[in-house]
Amino acid sequence: FTANLSLGDHVIYFTVKDSDGNKNTDQVIVAVTPSKPPAAAINSPNNNQIFEEGKTVYFDGEAVDHEDGQLTGNSLRWNSSLNGILGTGKLVTSNSLSVGSHTITFTAEDSSGVSVSRSISIVIQESTPNVTINSPANNSEFYYTQNNVTFNGTAADPHEGNISSKLNWTSSLNNNIGSGSFFSKVLSRGTHLISSFVTDQFGLTNL
Repeated sequence: FTANLSLGDHVIYFTVKDSDGNKNTDQVIVAVTPSKPPAAAINSPNNNQIFEEGKTVYFDGEAVDHEDGQLTGNSLRWNSSLNGILGTGKLVTSNSLSVGSHTITFTAEDSSGVSVSRSISIVIQESTPNVTINSPANNSEFYYTQNNVTFNGTAADPHEGNISSKLNWTSSLNNNIGSGSFFSKVLSRGTHLISSFVTDQFGLTNL
């Protein structure tokens, strides 16, 4: 049989008695000690690591328990101070962490309910808009007698979505040459460095 014994040193007596009333007793001493907490570690990310908003962050941790061995599944829990529960298990990923400083806590709990936690800090930075010049192609050549050069570009922001209409275009020779995602322009003779940039609602600009 089994029994749940309280913490401490126990003297266990075992007595046997036959049909004639003869009996004998033996004893052992059993020490019941508190369950040791698991040994846990966060493998990644590194403490104080910085990530750009929207990028996938990989959380990897492991824990070994004296009684249960390697812990897995729901025995391992991940939590963010800003976003709450991130998931369970050895490996968890997220690409939707809020901008700001996060305290990431990794908790391992054994079958006896004894747990241990490890924590690191990470920072999620505001992501700048992404700008792409679709045309003209890099190092394109045009004859001066050609009336117009066609410009086309796109811009995407994590919060505002498609903001191509906010694009501004400049030339190293002609300064401001246009705005928006599509337009045509007659340029002066020479080699032009064309730049397209956009500013989002938070004032962040990307070239």
